[in-house]
Amino acid sequence: MLERTLTAFGLRVAGAVIWLGYAFWLARVLSAEDFGVTFYIITMATLGAGLVTSGYAAAMLRLGAPAWSQGRIADLRRLLMRGLLAAAGGTAVLATLLWVGAQLTPNNLIYASPNLPWFLVVMVAASAMIQLLANGYLATNDLVTAVLSTSLLRVGVPLALTAGLAVWVQLDAAAAVAGFAIGTASVAIIMAVALARRIARGPKVMSGPETVPAMQSSERRTIGWLWVVGLARILSQNADALLIGSLLGAVEAGLYLAAKRVAAMIDLVADAVRLTAGPRFAVLFARDPSGVDFRRAVAEANLLFLILVGTACMCLAIIGWPVLALFGPDFTAAYPVLLILIAGVASFAIFGPVGLLMTMSRLERARAMVTIGGGILSCAGVLLLVPLDGPFGGMNGAAITIATASYVTNALSSLIIYRELGLPPAIIDGDAYRLLRRAGINGLRAAMTRKRVSKDDAKD
Repeated sequence: MLERTLTAFGLRVAGAVIWLGYAFWLARVLSAEDFGVTFYIITMATLGAGLVTSGYAAAMLRLGAPAWSQGRIADLRRLLMRGLLAAAGGTAVLATLLWVGAQLTPNNLIYASPNLPWFLVVMVAASAMIQLLANGYLATNDLVTAVLSTSLLRVGVPLALTAGLAVWVQLDAAAAVAGFAIGTASVAIIMAVALARRIARGPKVMSGPETVPAMQSSERRTIGWLWVVGLARILSQNADALLIGSLLGAVEAGLYLAAKRVAAMIDLVADAVRLTAGPRFAVLFARDPSGVDFRRAVAEANLLFLILVGTACMCLAIIGWPVLALFGPDFTAAYPVLLILIAGVASFAIFGPVGLLMTMSRLERARAMVTIGGGILSCAGVLLLVPLDGPFGGMNGAAITIATASYVTNALSSLIIYRELGLPPAIIDGDAYRLLRRAGINGLRAAMTRKRVSKDDAKD
C-alpha cells in the first residue's frame, strides 16, 4: 500500500507544481481583480462538478471496484453510463440556475464578464466527467492513469492553451477562463476514450450475456445517499468559497482563495492515501466486513494519514509565508488565514480517512447526516463571522468556520465508525502503532543484517 501511495503522491506533487506555476503566472500577468475573478470561477467549476456527479463518482469506487474484481463488466459499464447521464443532467440544471442568477444577483463575480457563465458551464461538465472517469480508472485498478490524468493532464493542458492565448490576445479574466475551459474539456474527452478501451479489454463477464439490468432498489438507495454525502461535504468544506464572492470584494476573495489553494497542497498527501485505500476498502469490505484483511487495510491507512498528513501540516505551516509570496507581495497578508486552514486540515491526521471509510462500508447514511450538520455549521459561521471586523471577521472568520466544521464532522464520524465497526480514530489506533513498530523492527533487523554482511565481506 505504501508503494502505491508514494506513486500517487509523486504524480499529485508533479501536478501541484504545475498548478502552482500556473497560479503564480496568472497572478503576475493579470490584475488583482482579474486574478480574483479567474480563481473564483475555477473554484466554482470544481464545486459545481462535485455537485452534479458526487453520488456516481463515489459509487464508481463503492460499487464499481467490486464489480471489476468479480468480472461483472456489464454492471460497471452501466454504472459509468448512468453517471455520465447524471452529470449531463446536472450541468443542464446548473446552466438554468446561472441564467436565473444573472437576473437576481448580477453583482456576483460569476457575471463579471458576459461569457464567464458559459465558460463555467463547460468547465463544470468537463470537470464532472473527469471526476467520474478518474474513479472509473481506480475501480479498474489503474491508479497511475487515474492520477496522471487528474493531476498532470488536467492542469498541463489548460496551462498550455492559456499560455497560447496570451501570445495572441491581451489576457484578462475571460480569456484565462476560456483557456482553462477548453483545456479541461479536451482532457475529459481523452479520458473517456481511453477508459472505454480499457473496459472493453477487461475480463469477461463470469455469467450470462452483457445485458443492462434494471437498477436494484438497494443500489439506487446507495447512490442516493452517496450523492447526499457528496453535496453535504461540498457545502461543509466550501461554504467559504460559495459565499465569499458575495460577502467580500474581488481582491479579498483572491487572497483568501489563494491561501486555500496553498492549504490544499496537504490534500496531495491525503488524496494519495485515499486513492490507494478507497478501492481496497470497497473490495475487502464486500468480501468480509469483519475480516482481518479489512481491519489491516484500515490500520495501514490510519497510520499513513497520521504520519504523512501530520508532517505535511507542519511543513506547510513553516514554508507557507514564502509560498504565498510567490503569488506577489500582497498575498502574504493571507498567511494568518493559511495557518487557520492548516489547523483544520490537521483533523484528518488525528481521525484518519473517516469519510472514505464510511462511504465504502455501508455507513453512507450516517455520514450524510453528519456532513449535513457540518454544512449547516459552515454556512451559518461564514454568514455570521465574515461581515465582522477584527481578528475573527473577514477572511479569518471564514477560515475559522471551515476549520471548526472539519473537526466537528470528523470527530462525529469517528465515533460512529467506532460504534458500528469497532475501529478507533487514527491517533489511538493500536493496530496502526503495531504496524509501525513491526516495520521499525524489521527495518532495524534489515540494517543490522546488511551491516553484518558488509563486515564479513570486508574480512574476506
